[in-house]
Amino acid sequence: MLLSLFIIITILLANIDKAAFSTCASGCGFVTKVPKFNPLDLMLVGLASAFPIDYIVLLGIVLYIFFASLKGITRIGIRFFWLHLYPVRPHGSVPQALLFTAVILMFIVIALNFEMMTLAPQYAMFGAQKYRDATGAVIACTLDAPEGACHMTQLGQLVTRVILKLPFFGIFFFGANWVFLFVFIVGLIYASLKKRSSSLEEGNESESDGEDPFAST
Repeated sequence: MLLSLFIIITILLANIDKAAFSTCASGCGFVTKVPKFNPLDLMLVGLASAFPIDYIVLLGIVLYIFFASLKGITRIGIRFFWLHLYPVRPHGSVPQALLFTAVILMFIVIALNFEMMTLAPQYAMFGAQKYRDATGAVIACTLDAPEGACHMTQLGQLVTRVILKLPFFGIFFFGANWVFLFVFIVGLIYASLKKRSSSLEEGNESESDGEDPFAST
């Protein structure tokens, strides 16, 4: 729960940063040249000097999000809006359910690549790179750095080029992050207030979920 709240707070602060300090707002997909305050970003940039600790922390966060998503899929099953299609559980999933699960997880991995620019923009684009300006001062690399002074990562180049050329994608992800925050808060409140079901009720639900809605009679 603490890790989930840390990620949610990071996304919230990153969205506020984009809304308040983006130089061209929706015109360039809410790209910020210099992130103001992002706790996860600051932590990863600080740990970059102690390689490979930053990689281990980043890997842990990515795996946590991946397995949390997988847990959510197994919890609610494969659904089309409110219609329950297939259950997903160990040794009890039909091939269609496994196929849908694999497709959903692939989309999650693709979205997570773009989401890294929100979770840790400075780290995802430049890591801990620094350069010296004309006065000799050491400055962290940003989008404002002189040409050739810093080397942007492949992920940073891909995402920024897509967003700058097609601002719609940046606007979409910006809005999707707000929707995600809203859904998380609603889900957290619901999970906190929901009455826990008994083991007997859970067993009955598992038996009913085992039926294939498209099986021939």
